[in-house]
Amino acid sequence: MKLNHLSTLLISLAFLGCSTEEETPVIKANFEVQSDKTLAFVPVQFEAIPDSAYAYFWDFGNGKTSNDKIVYPIYEEPGTYTVSLTTTSLNKIKNTVSKEVKIGAYFINKITAIPRDGYSNGDLYFGIQQQRQSGYISVDQNKIPSELTTSGEPFQISTPKIAFGGNSFVFGLPIIILVDTSNIEHANSSLQSGSQKMELNEERTGGKVFLNLRSMAKYDFELEFSYEFID
Repeated sequence: MKLNHLSTLLISLAFLGCSTEEETPVIKANFEVQSDKTLAFVPVQFEAIPDSAYAYFWDFGNGKTSNDKIVYPIYEEPGTYTVSLTTTSLNKIKNTVSKEVKIGAYFINKITAIPRDGYSNGDLYFGIQQQRQSGYISVDQNKIPSELTTSGEPFQISTPKIAFGGNSFVFGLPIIILVDTSNIEHANSSLQSGSQKMELNEERTGGKVFLNLRSMAKYDFELEFSYEFID
């Protein structure tokens, strides 16, 4: 009888042990990037694959974190970032996975200024600003000699590569500011109040955009750009 009672006890303990393990499995962390292109200045969707974790913790590699299952971080600089997701199971066991995510951007490679009728006879100060989550950041500013601005012919504006985001040009659109030193009162022109015509290649890795600024502007612009990753 004692042997039978002992056998029954061992079987019961084994059953309870298996039941506990099944009720509190270790949730292995994993996630997907739900974007065909990851762009600076544009929300990137990361989705945790396990849907039964007790808790989630994201480290996006840019100093920001989140506890949501689906997240939409914004990277303001192109580059390679290490993104980590830690899941916590009901039994408080943690599991972490890390992946490298490349954040690319469109880069302006060439800017052509196209004078309108009645173009200015004075020098111009040409500036570009990049819209970010809070305010704007000045990227470049050049003084254009009057002999270029008075020729009446399109001319190129020298500028370093300027990164901006948005495969639809809705987010992170650069703002062009003109300062006409001969007529300060009507100096500023902004892309936000103008129309645009964009041409992208099939791979969305480059193209052109024609910027038709508001009526008081004395120049329109054609920007040539390419999509690149920066390590």
